[in-house]
Amino acid sequence: MTSPHVELPAAFHAALRALRPDVIPRHLTLEEIRAPRSLTPYSAALAGEITQSRNEPGILADGSLTLLYTEEFQKDWGGHFRFAVIVRTTIDEVMGQDPLIYEVTRAWVRDSLSSTNAQYSHLRGTVTVLNQESFDETTNSEATSTLELRASWTPDALDPDAIYLEFKRHLESWMNLLFTTAGSPMLFVQR
Repeated sequence: MTSPHVELPAAFHAALRALRPDVIPRHLTLEEIRAPRSLTPYSAALAGEITQSRNEPGILADGSLTLLYTEEFQKDWGGHFRFAVIVRTTIDEVMGQDPLIYEVTRAWVRDSLSSTNAQYSHLRGTVTVLNQESFDETTNSEATSTLELRASWTPDALDPDAIYLEFKRHLESWMNLLFTTAGSPMLFVQR
């Protein structure tokens, strides 16, 4: 995340605190990663992986959450902050051919955000399905499909005092999205 020697704007500092989860669910591994520096003056990023279990460490889904901040209002974003996420998983070939996979995956984003009551606007994204087949001279070919979701949205938190709690919801929404992509139930649900 951002260097501790740099004086951070109060709003971004509150947002950074929110990116530290109170609880990390089983099967989820999180780590801070280098955030893109060319997009905004302030940014932070996390990477996450959902694994089957400690005994079966296969990755079911992985992705990243990036928080972007600029002190100048961004018209395209409709605000000062922007969340950008990437989520990937391997899917079976039949699912990769299903034309509804795009619509279903887009719904996962909205469902994940609404599950935690995260307030947002300016949602955008892409869903990509990559079907590939590997081969060599001695074995039959093996087909695999990869689903990748890239999405971004603007969190609706104008009050600096509300940033911490609201951004916790966005972090939990991203973790819910990872679990959904892995074929597991959402764990963070606001009632």
